[in-house]
Amino acid sequence: MNGLRGYLGKTIFKGLFPEKVIEKTKSKGSEKLTEWEKDFICKSMDKDGTITCTNCEEAKMCEGPHGGMSVNIRCPKCGQGINFMMLPGCTGVEALAWCDNIGVDESWIDPKYKKELENNK
Repeated sequence: MNGLRGYLGKTIFKGLFPEKVIEKTKSKGSEKLTEWEKDFICKSMDKDGTITCTNCEEAKMCEGPHGGMSVNIRCPKCGQGINFMMLPGCTGVEALAWCDNIGVDESWIDPKYKKELENNK
């Protein structure tokens, strides 16, 4: 939530402005992030200042190659990658309009998680 509605929702008026329900959908490689994924990232950043993986929803994303205004972030648990960029002058979900799913790269998966993934198959 942004703007006046978002501000009032965080004050004594909380509950008068219920958050809209966003259907849980996930993007595939080379697609823009879905509204659910952008909302998930925003909530993760608001909670503890980090980004939790939108794919496995557990591990914290790690910084990878970067240039210009964007940075590639990857999950050490499942290998999910996101080309992450926050639009200047925007807040919340709108700031993540240019974020893209760059797919899963298994070479990024931490060896301790590879065993866990193999055991779950």
